[in-house]
Amino acid sequence: MAFLLLFVPNKLFAQEKTPVLSGYVLSVVNNEPLSGATVRLNRSAGAITDENGYFSFPIQANAGITLTVSFIGFQSKVISYTHESFTGGQPLNIYLQPDTLTTKIVVIEARSGLDFDSLSIKGNGDMIGGKELNNIPRILESDLFRGLQSLPGITSISDYSSSMYVRGGTPDQNIVQLDGNEIYQLEHAFGLFSVFHTNNIQSVFLSKGGFNAEYGGRLSSLMVISSGLNTTNSPSFVADFSLLTVTAAFQVPIKEMFTLSGSIRRSYIDIVYAKFSKDIPEYYFYDGNLKLDARLTKNDKISLSIFSSNDNLDYLMDKDMKKQFGFFYKWKNLAGNISWQHQFNNSLNSSLRIAYTGYHSVFDFKFMEMNEYNTIHELRGHGSVSWKYSPDFTIKTGFEIKRPEVFLDQKWDMLEVDIAQSAMQSVAFINTIWNAGKLVRLESGFRLNNYSYLNSAIMAEPRLHVEYNTDEELRLFFSIGKYFQFINRVPRAFFANVWALSDENILPSSTMHYICGFEKNFSKQYNVGLELFYKNYTRIQVFNQNILGQISPDEYSEDRAIYHQTKSVFLEGDGKVIGGELIGRKENGIITGWLSYAYTYNKNRIESFAGNEYFTPRYNKEHVLNAYCNIMVFDLAKEVLPSWIIKSSLPVIFSTNFVYASGQFLTAPTSMGVDSAANVVVFNSGKNAYSTFILAQQANLQLPPYIRLDIRLSCDFLYHDILITPYLQVFNIGNRKNVWFLTYDIEGTSAGIQQRIAKSNMLPILPSIGCKVQF
Repeated sequence: MAFLLLFVPNKLFAQEKTPVLSGYVLSVVNNEPLSGATVRLNRSAGAITDENGYFSFPIQANAGITLTVSFIGFQSKVISYTHESFTGGQPLNIYLQPDTLTTKIVVIEARSGLDFDSLSIKGNGDMIGGKELNNIPRILESDLFRGLQSLPGITSISDYSSSMYVRGGTPDQNIVQLDGNEIYQLEHAFGLFSVFHTNNIQSVFLSKGGFNAEYGGRLSSLMVISSGLNTTNSPSFVADFSLLTVTAAFQVPIKEMFTLSGSIRRSYIDIVYAKFSKDIPEYYFYDGNLKLDARLTKNDKISLSIFSSNDNLDYLMDKDMKKQFGFFYKWKNLAGNISWQHQFNNSLNSSLRIAYTGYHSVFDFKFMEMNEYNTIHELRGHGSVSWKYSPDFTIKTGFEIKRPEVFLDQKWDMLEVDIAQSAMQSVAFINTIWNAGKLVRLESGFRLNNYSYLNSAIMAEPRLHVEYNTDEELRLFFSIGKYFQFINRVPRAFFANVWALSDENILPSSTMHYICGFEKNFSKQYNVGLELFYKNYTRIQVFNQNILGQISPDEYSEDRAIYHQTKSVFLEGDGKVIGGELIGRKENGIITGWLSYAYTYNKNRIESFAGNEYFTPRYNKEHVLNAYCNIMVFDLAKEVLPSWIIKSSLPVIFSTNFVYASGQFLTAPTSMGVDSAANVVVFNSGKNAYSTFILAQQANLQLPPYIRLDIRLSCDFLYHDILITPYLQVFNIGNRKNVWFLTYDIEGTSAGIQQRIAKSNMLPILPSIGCKVQF
């Protein structure tokens, strides 16, 4: 607590009578608050609204007031008042009208320039405009994770994976919440797509590190997603048809108190493509969410949210064979929560949420006894109280209680793994925000964890974020924080992940975040940012590939060995990540986009692995260059060509996305041994032999660089009140054969044994078409 008191100003203990202008920024569609809206007073002082859409300013007596209110996806509003309008002390209600031609996904940033005044600043974040994110070319589908991977510091391991590796961290180190629901299995189609499409996403906050004390339990990043449509004050509908799926989203205001919104997406591989080819398996996926917002009174809001996703694969090697060879595989998410927000007065508000998250996977071979069941159940309660003591100082405190349970049951002919884990985690947090004058903002926090497996040990996570603004164009910042993680995944190729809780065998991982950087605005159009970061990991858990040789059965039943413990499932180690990100943006005009470069030095050291030496993880990409460009085609043509040539004003958008990444590291065999006594492989020479590859050094081979260029072309047609947007996109238009991995094989001949190396490539050129309809 002493850590926090260092940043509490002395004036907290003095009563001030400075007049305060306060109010709420709301959507005219459904009277819902707009969190993250920017409010400027007389074009100088700025505020960002909190989760209730609330803002406040100290004002001077007898002074004229001009408010400029803006929010991405809505039309800006300028309002002029006299000081006498606020002598009654009643907060204002400011309503914004949606921009109906703006794409429906918005990524907001909780910090920018002098916009200090917020109750719910979540720490460092990254920002990208809605149109730019939605227009980034991707694989067949409009996918949230694929779009975010064009930002610096966020990469994937391959074209076949939508998982996000953020600043050297693994996907299980990311907190991902949709409407307050924490989601575990984030991918469809064995990782090719994420479970989040973009047609029903209202806003996304993404922090790549340094997020505040209200959030924890993971080591790398935070993503908070809010669903819904920014539409007019009437029922709205969006449909999107691609070569893979059909998506529908809706939003319906019910009287003045309720708003119902939701979406559903389903693939139709099994309905269309599988009917024309026996080689295509019976596979489909779907996902959907439903949200009901109820504004019971002016000060009370209740929200109910449900999310579900499902993947089903029924694979047969030969559909015409009587004795079928194949397997059945299914994995699904189910999450829901109910929350209540109450505003006591202009300075004090509270929230309470009760949530459930579930995940379940089933794998069953059809021709032999081999099956697997993996289940996660988690109940979570979260509550907080936020008090705005003065326009310059805010304190937020709260609690979180989690009850996670993990079950894993795997059966083979002679082997069974039966593991059941449950834990209780309780958290208390406090977060303060102090605007120390017009130039300095300090956010400090403390998070205390109690985890049942660790004999009631208390783990503390201090956090600190400092910003200094020399003017409205330059911002300097620094963040430091401690983070713990209590759950880990077992990654598997082509199979859904298996999760394991921290226990007496798997201790919690931890890391320290150090972040510093600056942002410079050269005008309303151009922005340059630089961030440097360092993370040191302790007790990181890496799946033990040699687990079968290191564990012993706990019991035997009917000639089957049974394992109940998590001992030796993971190997423990430490790591360090050092990096920097440089990005230049053009945010307005006929041509928009960005150019970014990211450098990541990532080293791990694992016990009894690779000689206990530091090595580069497989997923790390040391150098990554991203270039994204978004062009209004006919507007540009009118600028460069005579006016009599171009008459059309059709909104045609051409987008390109270029990626260059240095090659990933592999562990290649440096020698090969042959055991002639083993009767396993029979060569042409007639000799029985068993060959093994010997790995002398971890990550000793680097693949060629990864290079890819994508394009997208779309056009908006307004037919009566229906907005129709057909699009064409081409992934990897140069058809570059980027290397995925290498396969080592041997061939026995009369002359001896020869080694063969084969390259497996990532995705080739993939053109696709689609159409979005909105009304």
